[in-house]
Amino acid sequence: MSAITCWSAAAAMTLRPPPSSASGCGGYGGLLVSHAATAVIVPAALSGGEFDPESLAMSSAPTPPLQRCRQAAQASTDAIEALEAVWERSRDALSPTVSTSQLRALHALEREEGINLRTLGEVLGSASPSMSRLCDRMKSLGLVERTPSPVSRRELELRLTAQGKFYLQDLRKQREQALTEMLDAMSFAEREELVKGLKGMKNALEAAGAQEAAESARRCGPPLSAPYTG
Repeated sequence: MSAITCWSAAAAMTLRPPPSSASGCGGYGGLLVSHAATAVIVPAALSGGEFDPESLAMSSAPTPPLQRCRQAAQASTDAIEALEAVWERSRDALSPTVSTSQLRALHALEREEGINLRTLGEVLGSASPSMSRLCDRMKSLGLVERTPSPVSRRELELRLTAQGKFYLQDLRKQREQALTEMLDAMSFAEREELVKGLKGMKNALEAAGAQEAAESARRCGPPLSAPYTG
């Protein structure tokens, strides 16, 4: 077959049979497509034995941004599910045994030490009665303590005990060790890409959270001023 030249509005492509000596192409029925500095093998059976330049252009077109985002979301979901299994094993290895709800409460109290039961329920999206029972169980495990509020004697502040703080520290060590073992199996380039991607995801999550908070503030409107008492 002689060389065939196909011209498009963007660039020219030269089509010719692949050399039989080419690595991995010996005896391969198809066309060698040279486009700029790129060469790919196109099977002759793509179009019933005929070459269709438009089909090649469609198959080599870049992936749309929305599809790339969906692919990234699927890959992230798969990775998170795998991490959840690692997290569960790390938590089960510690004593005392803490449920998922209790662990969320411990993290919330670590971030906002001294909040009351109502505020903790708002942070976790749970009703006060269920939060009261949850805190009772964590108190019996020695992880949380209740102390009188200096603002109101009718309120109690929730704080992590020394054992509660140690539990979270130990849990993080267990998880970091498990992650280190997994990351060690990756190449240096893969780890660098992962760090870059995670930083980008963290920035996007923080920006989305700030935007949601701003929209919520606009919906609620400015705070009402105190009435004038003269």
